[in-house]
Amino acid sequence: MYTAKNLQQKFCGKSIFILTDDKMEKFQLIHSAKDNHDILYNMSSGQLAAVLLSFLLCMNQVYAQQQSLPVMLIDDPIQIIDDVNMVGLVDILRFEFKDTQIFISTHEQKFEWYLKHEILGRNWLQYGMQSFG
Repeated sequence: MYTAKNLQQKFCGKSIFILTDDKMEKFQLIHSAKDNHDILYNMSSGQLAAVLLSFLLCMNQVYAQQQSLPVMLIDDPIQIIDDVNMVGLVDILRFEFKDTQIFISTHEQKFEWYLKHEILGRNWLQYGMQSFG
């Protein structure tokens, strides 16, 4: 579900499927349930980064439910993804992680501006590295 929002190649996004063996000991990320083409061989590095980020967000949703204080630390999530995928990521953070305290570090000013614009209803604190020197 998160990859469909992060990989915005089409209007409805692009999903990734997990192919496993019977014992669930091995898994492979594939494009379609109809084939077994591994995404490693036909996706760009930006698309792979978006898939990885989606997978980690899913893992956070599963395992952070047990925390009394849900916190997420994200280091420069848009370093190699394009603007369209950045919008999908911010939408996921905005709507799926409403009750999570999120710390994001980035050197991309356009990402900072976009976050400020989209997450105005939440508490927002900003720190620049120069303020710590």
